[in-house]
Amino acid sequence: MTTDTPSLPTVNIVKLDAQKDGGISHVSLYFNRAEVTRVFQFIASAGANNLVVSKLPDVLESDTVRVEGRGSGTIHDVSIVRGPCPEAATSDLLTSLRIQEEDLQRAVARCRKCQSSIEHYASGLTTEHVNVAELVPALETYEAATKKYDDQLVDLQKSLGLVRAQLSDEENRLAENNNAWSDLRKIAHIGFQSETSGNVQLNLIYFVKVRAAVWNAKYDIRVSTESEGDNSVRVFYKAAVAQTTGETWSDVPLTLETASPSSSVTLPTISPWRLKLWKAPPAGPVERPSKRKRHSRFLDVEAEVSDTDDEECEEVSEEDEFCEDRRADLAYPSADVSSRGDLGMAFRLPGFVSIPSDGEIRTFTIKELELPSKLTRFAIPRVDTRTHMTAKIVNASEYTLLPGRTNVYVDGTFTSTMNMFVVSPDETFNCPLGLDQAIRIVYHPRESKASQSGFYTKASNTLISQRVTIHNTRLRSVPELNIIDQIPIAEDAQITVALKKPALVLPSQDSANLMAPFVRVEEGVSACWYDAGDSGNIAALGKEGKLKWVCSVPAQQKINLLLQWEVSVPSDTTVLGLE
Repeated sequence: MTTDTPSLPTVNIVKLDAQKDGGISHVSLYFNRAEVTRVFQFIASAGANNLVVSKLPDVLESDTVRVEGRGSGTIHDVSIVRGPCPEAATSDLLTSLRIQEEDLQRAVARCRKCQSSIEHYASGLTTEHVNVAELVPALETYEAATKKYDDQLVDLQKSLGLVRAQLSDEENRLAENNNAWSDLRKIAHIGFQSETSGNVQLNLIYFVKVRAAVWNAKYDIRVSTESEGDNSVRVFYKAAVAQTTGETWSDVPLTLETASPSSSVTLPTISPWRLKLWKAPPAGPVERPSKRKRHSRFLDVEAEVSDTDDEECEEVSEEDEFCEDRRADLAYPSADVSSRGDLGMAFRLPGFVSIPSDGEIRTFTIKELELPSKLTRFAIPRVDTRTHMTAKIVNASEYTLLPGRTNVYVDGTFTSTMNMFVVSPDETFNCPLGLDQAIRIVYHPRESKASQSGFYTKASNTLISQRVTIHNTRLRSVPELNIIDQIPIAEDAQITVALKKPALVLPSQDSANLMAPFVRVEEGVSACWYDAGDSGNIAALGKEGKLKWVCSVPAQQKINLLLQWEVSVPSDTTVLGLE
């Protein structure tokens, strides 16, 4: 009696090359990683199928792989393994060149040995072995022999050098071909149960490791000073993209994500904050306190002080070329923006892009924005007599401006760089535009005049005058130039500082106007207490002694400003810091 052994079900094994058989259908690029989607199509058999996808990147994060498909079937399991290291590449030409190199090395060794033998023989000749009549023929024979092997050695060394150069070229060629796949050693095994035979489409989605693919925001801000005051600036919102995943992204749709995926994030907790009395340590050697820590007198608390080194970043920027004709500027394609809710925005670049795995930065334009701005000029001649230009720009777009390096162009000329911070829609940011060389400021030497007042209590008074001259060398007027200066503030009740010119006033505390009131000085010049950043803090006005003039300077004209204040102290005291 025989028993039939049941046959095991056969498994259809499908082998696919990720770089040849699976095209990239989409890439979502985050700031420091990327999500890649590859599409595979194959013919599945009814029953069990095992899909083996090779040449996936080494930087693939195995725990992020997921598979989605279309068709009648079920995905059972997905596993990722790393393939063996590729064997050293070789070729028939490489083998032949190595044989030639060995033959030439042996020939060079034989030639050197012959030269050594001739030298040894010639050094052993004496008058006992060679008479005078045979000396000349012996020397001629020695010269001919040495010349023969010298020439032969030169030819051999030239041939050896040529062979070694060819050998190096062939090794480099094979190494490049081998390295092209050395970063693509991961293999995906996908178990798939199909109900019927037929075509199946699977999407293999995976993340690559941190720093293998990155993007950063970059900006070009272009400002025109032809129209002063309120104006619009052109902001070119760009993305700098680079990747070293080992696989080439060729003609892929690219979406730039602004969300930041995070891992191993734990919810914060708060622990009890305990206080205890400080107790004197037991008597013993007194240790010198560390310079790196501060100790509280009453609480057992130590606060470490860390040093921070500022790093300077240098970036080389190339100036754009601008045409002087009246033709319209070339337009830039715009990215589609979509919302991710509270997680951020996503920018879908138009068309398809190609990014090789070489680590080189490639720049793409996300959007060209026209944003309203206000151009202002200011100077602090007490510190620096140069005039600075700034633009107060309103982000009137739907795009959030992300942190990034910014190149600034004024009237087509590269002027400065700045670091952009996060600017949400409808927020305002300041953009430095460099220096205005056409405005010249002279900060004259300070003048002082001393006097005394009082009958019973004598007081020493010093009237100090500071003159400022502004010269506009432009061919057009400057409608608004802010000149900022200051008077000293008293840190002692016996010292009185009184501003004489300009005669500024402070707003009342119950005033609804949060701006510092201006005082007209002369035609085109007004002054007020300086409110840094227009904070609207009325109580702080004048506390630091800072004030500003707002000047309208005609073309090719000069204006003069006068700052005058008086310092009064008791006659028997000396004031420090007045110089």
